[in-house]
Amino acid sequence: MKKSQNFIIFFHEKEGTSAIIRILNNLRQISIVHQVNDKGWEPFDKHNCGAMTNKNLFKCINEIYSKASLNFSSLNKTYTTTANLPLEEFDTSSAIGFKMRFASPSSTHSKWILRSGKLRELYQRYKSKEFKTSMYKVLSDNEVIVFLAVRQDIFRKALSKYHGDGSGKRGHLQFKVASGELALESIPKIRIDFDRFSSFIEESKIELCNQRSLYEELTSKGIRVYPMLYEDFLENKSDFLEDIVSKLDFEESKKTVHNALDKGSEFKKVHPKNISEFVINHEEVEARYGHEYIKW
Repeated sequence: MKKSQNFIIFFHEKEGTSAIIRILNNLRQISIVHQVNDKGWEPFDKHNCGAMTNKNLFKCINEIYSKASLNFSSLNKTYTTTANLPLEEFDTSSAIGFKMRFASPSSTHSKWILRSGKLRELYQRYKSKEFKTSMYKVLSDNEVIVFLAVRQDIFRKALSKYHGDGSGKRGHLQFKVASGELALESIPKIRIDFDRFSSFIEESKIELCNQRSLYEELTSKGIRVYPMLYEDFLENKSDFLEDIVSKLDFEESKKTVHNALDKGSEFKKVHPKNISEFVINHEEVEARYGHEYIKW
């Protein structure tokens, strides 16, 4: 059996990664880093780890990827300096991975930059030179494989962002549905305001542009990097999972992959393909923005 590789998933939002990492965690040869009590599946996002310094961030990441020499007590001593919960212990002989935004937890979160209307600053201000240099080094030193979460369907990504918590405010419906706080059939329809929706279209385009830039930068550093297309996940989850496994340089039987998918995750796709099911003025919206799709 080949030695499995460590990996990281860089994401923005509305790209299916919450479901994907749970499914990956169902595979025996993969361990997804998260907090104890099935919490904190984005362990280095500010809402979980607090305003962690870059020094502690990269110390933690280096320790996680050290595998055999990993000391969980030492790791959690550093991690809980700012985090609300410690990290769950995991199998160090497996392929170790986690997802995070490509930004320091101590920096201003992208959504505040976006809300300020300074969209073009998203890539430069959000990702300091110090953070990028240190991240590239830790990935290269530990031979980490990078997956970039990408959603090509700009139109539907923007709709998901706009719909937010179900009322048109920013948020994540899938978490409410997964927790049982909200039933799919009880989500009311919304009317889309074109001026506001245009900003979500622009935001989604910039996020995809950022992933392209990141892909080029990582490649130039000699780091193995692959796009992780949300549309591929929707089209054929089995092929999608098998492709990830092959890129991590180990083998799983089709039966094992199918079992991981059958076990699934608590997350369900919230938005149907037919937007008339949740958008009142769907004909106008689709006529104006339905073509917004940028192929990777």
